[in-house]
Amino acid sequence: MPMPSPCRVALVTCLELPEVDDDQAPLLAALHNAGLSAQVLAWETAAPADADLWILRSPWNYHLHHTQFLSWLDSVAAAGQLCNPASIVRWNSDKAYLVELAEQGLPVAPTVLLPQGSAPDVHALVTARGWTRWVLKPSISLGSFMTERFTLDQVLQAQEFADTALAGRAMLLQPYLSAVEDYGERSLVCIGGQVCHAVRKSPRFSGGHEAVTPVAIADDERALAERVLQTVAKLPCAPPIPLLYARVDTVRGEDGKPLLMELELVEPSLFLLAHPASLQRLVQEVALRAQRWSGRPVR
Repeated sequence: MPMPSPCRVALVTCLELPEVDDDQAPLLAALHNAGLSAQVLAWETAAPADADLWILRSPWNYHLHHTQFLSWLDSVAAAGQLCNPASIVRWNSDKAYLVELAEQGLPVAPTVLLPQGSAPDVHALVTARGWTRWVLKPSISLGSFMTERFTLDQVLQAQEFADTALAGRAMLLQPYLSAVEDYGERSLVCIGGQVCHAVRKSPRFSGGHEAVTPVAIADDERALAERVLQTVAKLPCAPPIPLLYARVDTVRGEDGKPLLMELELVEPSLFLLAHPASLQRLVQEVALRAQRWSGRPVR
């Protein structure tokens, strides 16, 4: 009886990266060192037959080609394994999930979904909530794409921005929480369902760059991340096994308690360079999934 072929692993990127993926080189090297056949493929040109196990890492233009990207995910998922699975990626690729998670009782940063084509009164929305600073951003976006901050003396600019943006996409309206400037937004990286490490991120808006610093994980932030993962695991679109990776972005509310800012399940940076243990855990999880596909152990 012939031996099963080794599992071919693809780290999914895009043809033109808007910025460097610092995770790519160390992850690719670690996979090779673990005996895995791995390569980097751009989603725009990759065919389902090119790999068996697909790991979404830096397709950082999917928000500009959302329909095509989801169609490609479905074609890949039909022919091999996709991490994270297409069903949960589809759900997570639209930040309207924040409203859904808030409705399920999770402490989420206040979020108002503005449907495409709507004509909301921005001033009325923010004053009704007592917000003096707020952020507008697309519900399908990544990085700082079309993300702008406004204050009460910029209401006219905010309204004009919203009106223009809503003609082509749904938007989110959120308060600008002061904690992002001092305590900072915290990103908790989770691998195989376990919270592994965290970084502090600086605020980022259109055209800006992101600065990150490794930090210790506070107990209440860890508890929130674990609660978020438990909630997501119960969704109809969730896979039967823990997600390969997740990033839970938190911020302190005005009462000092952590709030979910974003849940990144599609293509988050995992900040692996500063966390060798997390890198090895990720490789181990990839190897386990490769073993399930090929039916033979990885070295």
